[in-house]
Amino acid sequence: ALGRSRFPEATCFEDMAVMPRLLLRASNYFYVPRPWVAYRQRGGSLLSKMTLEKAKAFPARCVPSWQTGPPGAKPGRNCPAMR
Repeated sequence: ALGRSRFPEATCFEDMAVMPRLLLRASNYFYVPRPWVAYRQRGGSLLSKMTLEKAKAFPARCVPSWQTGPPGAKPGRNCPAMR
């Protein structure tokens, strides 16, 4: 269940903002060393043309989620890069 984590509407990198929180909620996981997702770009999509504004949206959208983790998590504890 997504719980309170929802994909932000009409933004770039919405999956990158939500997925770390969902992964941190998992009680266990299984690693398979092969790609399961293939990204496809279609003409007219938000990321079909990268702009400075869109590039700036990435850290603004994603880093806070990666640093804080799920509700009740200690900042930095869940992300080795933030330790």
